[in-house]
Amino acid sequence: RTMRAIRPWRWGGHAIRGYINKVVATVDEAVADVPHGATVLVGGFSVTGSPHATMGALRRQGATGLTVVSCDAAADGFGVALLLEGRQVRRMVTAFVGHTQEFQRQFLAGELEAELVP
Repeated sequence: RTMRAIRPWRWGGHAIRGYINKVVATVDEAVADVPHGATVLVGGFSVTGSPHATMGALRRQGATGLTVVSCDAAADGFGVALLLEGRQVRRMVTAFVGHTQEFQRQFLAGELEAELVP
């Protein structure tokens, strides 16, 4: 059921007539509209707090050419590493490479751009 505002409310100088329902039933639905070439911001550190289900859904969804901004590349088989293993990441902005062999392999082979930030 879509929620509706009882009366219009103002946001940024514009009257909003109703609410947008952004609730979805599955994590796959949540990432369904992520386009190829998108920039994805990922929280957590290493395996702790990383959105594993979301990264798995994004891998299944198949978007490629992604720029991923994350504290690290997690560990093989987890988090952002799932996207690296699926060759979906074009550029990685990170502070720590982590324990991901695939990150290192792709970077050294010139297949992955990396921006390391302190």
